[in-house]
Amino acid sequence: MEWPNIYHFKQLLYIKLYHSISSVAEVKPGETLSLSCRGSGFTFGSYHMHCVRQQPGKALVWMGRVWSNGQGQDHAKSFEGRIEITRDNSKNMVYLKLSGLTEEDSAVYFCARQAQ
Repeated sequence: MEWPNIYHFKQLLYIKLYHSISSVAEVKPGETLSLSCRGSGFTFGSYHMHCVRQQPGKALVWMGRVWSNGQGQDHAKSFEGRIEITRDNSKNMVYLKLSGLTEEDSAVYFCARQAQ
């Protein structure tokens, strides 16, 4: 689902970004990217978690979110059929899988906590 209106866009602006660049992943076209992100400093299971990315020289792009209870997810239409976002609240972890990679998927990937 794309951000349907300005309210949601404003909401995205106020989420706190959490990321740690611990390694550079090199994957080939057509392969699947698997990333994980650990949240800390807040009650992890109380918040939806979002995945966003930034390609070199471009703005942040919202990819999708996983609900706080892990029972569902929403994503941008542009990633339809190739994205999966899951979470493990017992470990404060979010997991992103993006399949069918192309050169256009070269980016820095972030996870972000939804604003209250």
